[in-house]
Amino acid sequence: MRSKAVENARAKAIALIKPLNQHIRKAIQIISGIPQTPASALQGKLSGIIMTGYAKRVVDREQVPKIAFEKISISADVNVNFILE
Repeated sequence: MRSKAVENARAKAIALIKPLNQHIRKAIQIISGIPQTPASALQGKLSGIIMTGYAKRVVDREQVPKIAFEKISISADVNVNFILE
């Protein structure tokens, strides 16, 4: 995921310097941010929700409830500084 973020940073840098007729050379600094984990993605979404559970013997497997989970996105922040020519 982070290597894809670096590729995206390079592509954005190329697009930004195109009007200047310059070229990108070596990366001189890469700073990797903290990726968004599933736990941090849910932060703030679960406030005020109380989870309670109970157990019982399930005789018929069809009685087990189906639980649907919300899809979340996970991302990474990367800052890359390039030498320009």
